[in-house]
Parts: sequence; structure tokens; C-alpha cells
Amino acid sequence: MVGVIGFGPTASWSQTRRSARLSYTPRTLGTSVVPTFRRGDCNGDNRTNISDAILHTRMLFQGAAGVGCDEACDSNGDGKTGIDDAIYLIDHLFKGGMPPPAPFAACGGDPDPGISLGCTRVACQ
Repeated sequence: MVGVIGFGPTASWSQTRRSARLSYTPRTLGTSVVPTFRRGDCNGDNRTNISDAILHTRMLFQGAAGVGCDEACDSNGDGKTGIDDAIYLIDHLFKGGMPPPAPFAACGGDPDPGISLGCTRVACQ
């Protein structure tokens, strides 16, 4: 469990000055489990192999159900999922191409949550 701190807007209006003021004050949003994943591990079995590329391709073209962590299927880390992710992973596995970006070698959280595809489960151990 991780405590999350956010900033909430506070607005005020001064009738005598006829001006508005907006300030941000820290507030606690609560606690939550930070989902972790291993990029490229699309099927969530804690290994990165051809079965991950196959599942990703099936998700794209046959409507196969994912395993709750689309972020793990984004093998090239571009913030989107597409056939290029399966190709990227296959290139890495069989042709010595670049490995997927972090988190790949070890479990980790989303390094750029601003463009997250979503990971609703703790996907690796």
C-alpha cells in the first residue's frame, strides 16, 4: 500500500478587489496498491516469450481477452498497443533486437503514468 498525495484546487473570490484567486493545497487522496508489471509479459505469466506476442496478436485481431494489464502488452513503450508491439517483442526474442523499455528486466510501476494504457492488477511478482 502506498499513500498518494495530490493537489486539490481551492478557489476564492474577493468582492472588494474583484479578483479571483486559485491556489493548490496538498491533500491526501488515500492509499492504493500500485500495479506493477513487466513490459512484454502480455499474458501475465512472469516470463517474456513468444506466447506473449501471440496473445497480443490475438487480442488485436481476434478480440481475445487480455489479462488486465494492457501496459505490459506495450512492448515498445510508445503508449499505444498495436501490431508493432508484437513485432518489437519478436525482434527482441529471436533477432537480438532492443529489449523493451523499463520495467522489463524486473517488475516495476509505470514510468510514465501520464500516458498509461492501464494495469488493473499487480501483474508480476
